Amino acid sequence: MLKFINTTEFKTIIKTNSANLFILEGKNMKTRSDLFSEIAKILHFPNYFGNNWNALDDCLQDLDWIHSNSIIIIIRDFDKILLEDNTKEKNIFLDCVKAANDFWEDGQEKKVDFYIQN
Repeated sequence: MLKFINTTEFKTIIKTNSANLFILEGKNMKTRSDLFSEIAKILHFPNYFGNNWNALDDCLQDLDWIHSNSIIIIIRDFDKILLEDNTKEKNIFLDCVKAANDFWEDGQEKKVDFYIQN
């Protein structure tokens, strides 16, 4: 299940977790182009990442280049994401995150948890 967290929960996760932690900053993802750039940079996407929704879907459900069996991805300041684009874009992004979360919950070798903080 995709987890929505508050600031206190965010701080607890940061302090108490030994998983590889990746923090995506909503303030750096105000446009679709910014979003793709931020995610690709923070999650070290391969050079073949196509900067589109389908490619994001594919990469979030792969993560083979991250050599860890326990990964946490936190999306901070979700309310600031895609502020300069329309609401439809934000819903598409959320669908991509939900699809990736569902994929990783379905008995995969890696444990990947997604958290959203407003």
